[in-house]
Amino acid sequence: MPLNRTPLDAYDAFEEVLQHKKHTDKIWACAVSPDGRIVASSSRDKTARVFRVEGQEEIKLQQPHGDTVYDIAIDGRHIATAGRDGVVYVRKLSNPSTYILKEGNGSGWALSAKLSAGGKKVAFSMNQTVFVNKIATKENLHKLQTKYKVVRIAANKDQTTVFILGKINFTDRENFLLVWDINGGAETRDTNVPIADTEHHPGIATNAAGDLLAIADHDSLRLWKVGADSATSLPKYYPPDDDEGCDCSLTPDGRCLVASMGQRGFGVWDCNNNSRLYATAEYSVVACAISDNGRTIVFGCKDYSVHVWSLKPSFEIPNGEHGQNQVARREDIDRIEKNLQDLRNALRTALQNLASAL
Repeated sequence: MPLNRTPLDAYDAFEEVLQHKKHTDKIWACAVSPDGRIVASSSRDKTARVFRVEGQEEIKLQQPHGDTVYDIAIDGRHIATAGRDGVVYVRKLSNPSTYILKEGNGSGWALSAKLSAGGKKVAFSMNQTVFVNKIATKENLHKLQTKYKVVRIAANKDQTTVFILGKINFTDRENFLLVWDINGGAETRDTNVPIADTEHHPGIATNAAGDLLAIADHDSLRLWKVGADSATSLPKYYPPDDDEGCDCSLTPDGRCLVASMGQRGFGVWDCNNNSRLYATAEYSVVACAISDNGRTIVFGCKDYSVHVWSLKPSFEIPNGEHGQNQVARREDIDRIEKNLQDLRNALRTALQNLASAL
């Protein structure tokens, strides 16, 4: 399908590989498996939708949530959902009709859920408390009671560092950010990183090591190296309108970041150079996620549609080692291929002439 994109560069690096409009109300979160083959989204319509990108096949889930599904996470083997009905579910993708873990008794709100790499643990929030549970045994490994209503969490690869975004009350505009260092004796500390005051939730995301945090709010998009005195603002980020939430997603290596920009679409940033690589204003984007290799992006829109874009095979993500923030152009590759073909033809002609002379 033709795409009316407005990228920064003079080419389109992405192609749309899946699109659906199965949701009938606001989309709250998106997720993508590490290999980019499975994507998921959650909504105020009380459902979670999961699709295999190849074949555009929907994986049918039992929909037990009785209210808004605020968050969704996927690791390739499991899917976790957290809902306003105060319940968190974990299911196996191989048998999505039944859950293998259920937490919460329906009192309060469960607003966030994250799966560890390999799907061994799930971290989730329930009102003012954050839990880390072992999925196989349903054992609670760690528990932290905060003084805030927890609205979002982000966790590193093995869930030993958990970032907690909270409010005094869910309807307050003031946001607070904590770091829960489980390996460090379950220490919690304020980050002293200011978060824009807004009723709608900012977005937070971390890398596999848990030493880098991305923060998207209604003022700026920033990267914070844990322990630093301040965060670095990224350029050319246009915050969503005040009536929209913010969202962001970071690759495990901390190299690529995607963030929603509301009516201005979404952008992709190179975290090594603190530069924006790509942007599109084609859709009004409210939620987004990026695969581990940075090649697949799933995003949910204000019109309740979900889109999956894949980086074209001919384009490479820049490594940032030499300050470069451009990917190879399609026309450059075409020119190289043409030169190689011309060289082959010339060599073939030369060999034919040599054979004739002999």
